[in-house]
Amino acid sequence: MSDQIVLSERELEVLRLVAAGASNNEIAQELIISPNTVKVHIRNIYSKLGVLSRTEASMEALRRGMISMPGAANGASLPVGDRLDREAAPQPDDLALPIAPPEPDYTPASAATALELGPLAQPEAERAPIMTPPSAPAPEAMIAQVAPLPSAVLPAVERPSITHIAIPRHIALLLVSLLVVIVIAIGVIGWVVANSVPPTTIPAASLTSIPRVENAWKPLPALPQPIEDAAGVYFDQAIYVVGGTGPAGISATTRRLDLDSGQWQTRAAKPNPAAGVSGATLGGQIYVPGGFDSNGAPVATLDIYNIAADSWSAGPAMPAPRADYALAQIEGKLYVFGGNDGTGPVSTTLIYDPGTMQWSSGEALPLPLSDAAIAQDLAGGEVFVLGGTTSNNVASLAALHYGGQSWERMVDLPEPRVGGAAVFITDRLYLIGGSETDRPVLELQNNVWSEADLTTGYPLTGQIVVSKQRTIYALGGRNTTTTLAEVRAWTPIVEIFIPQVQK
Repeated sequence: MSDQIVLSERELEVLRLVAAGASNNEIAQELIISPNTVKVHIRNIYSKLGVLSRTEASMEALRRGMISMPGAANGASLPVGDRLDREAAPQPDDLALPIAPPEPDYTPASAATALELGPLAQPEAERAPIMTPPSAPAPEAMIAQVAPLPSAVLPAVERPSITHIAIPRHIALLLVSLLVVIVIAIGVIGWVVANSVPPTTIPAASLTSIPRVENAWKPLPALPQPIEDAAGVYFDQAIYVVGGTGPAGISATTRRLDLDSGQWQTRAAKPNPAAGVSGATLGGQIYVPGGFDSNGAPVATLDIYNIAADSWSAGPAMPAPRADYALAQIEGKLYVFGGNDGTGPVSTTLIYDPGTMQWSSGEALPLPLSDAAIAQDLAGGEVFVLGGTTSNNVASLAALHYGGQSWERMVDLPEPRVGGAAVFITDRLYLIGGSETDRPVLELQNNVWSEADLTTGYPLTGQIVVSKQRTIYALGGRNTTTTLAEVRAWTPIVEIFIPQVQK
């Protein structure tokens, strides 16, 4: 690792507060920035210092002299771990107490009695003072002050006498021989019983009834018709599928899968048939902007579905047509990232505020992108845009992170993925499909990509992927030449490593 690491002034301010043990919210209040911005700065600090935790970042910064700890002398500015060490250390008041001299190797009986009975049982002259006297008396004077206690305080304890019983040699040999015969007899009886009882056979039905944890797709009720490039959202124990391309072309159909009953229901049709769309829920409504119309041209419409009323309405049109975009909802607003405007991929970001019913521009993507996968950490307000197609129809390996203020580039994908779908669960990203061959699900954790022990089973693009808690649902899509109606679920198996405790 190079020692030439440059942190911005803001990153140094964040790092100093991290080293002082401040939380993200405390740092945000101190520096008058948002917690999401604090997260972005901490990610950058981790990346530049090559560390994975706040403690490692603090130690590395101290080692490099990037920060100083002026309050370390009294423990006020130390990290939590160091504060605990300081609290466990001896305090100044403890050090002021006198240190008792070592006890002699030999303790008189009277002194031993005094130790057992405690200081209250000692004569007044023998009780040790709390503070060390200015001058110690001569050894002879100290010995003279110790008065012997009555012998009745410590009664004499007599050791029990041990009686040795002599056994004749021939009797001992006889007892040993008898013991050997008994052991052999027990072994023979056990062997006979084991070979005379037929082995117990577990019926096949019992074997199949034992539950197993499998890293595999679980089939669910299929779509009434094959569909690809449709919008899909999860809401209140149901999955909604809107629009897309089916056997009859561009669709306006809205369907609902009840996850409790496993039944599909047809709901009110979307006013404008569209494919290459995505959906997001805000306030009990599903927002579906733009898409390709029946002529294959991108449109700027905004259709809004009221879930409770099962009805559609039209919202304000986007400033420009968009299809194959990446869609997210952040802090009650709708974000449309990139997409295709009819001339090719674009990098612009469009933001819709349902409160004001107005569109505005946001932070542009670092590069033009369409057909990219998007995942969102709703709790942290973070967005991840993965793969897709950039200018001149070139597949992108970019993995982008948006924390609410600006974009940052993460580690690139290990291979191109176009038309895939992604979800964020706990602290991991899962990228599914997006390849013209059967490829494993990609998993990103701690900015490192790995392949999950599961594939899509066939080439897959244009599918819907949503998640409920830790379960991932994949619906429809295209298998190279065939549009699919298949619906599957998968719950990733997460390995937990427990460190071995040394005894």
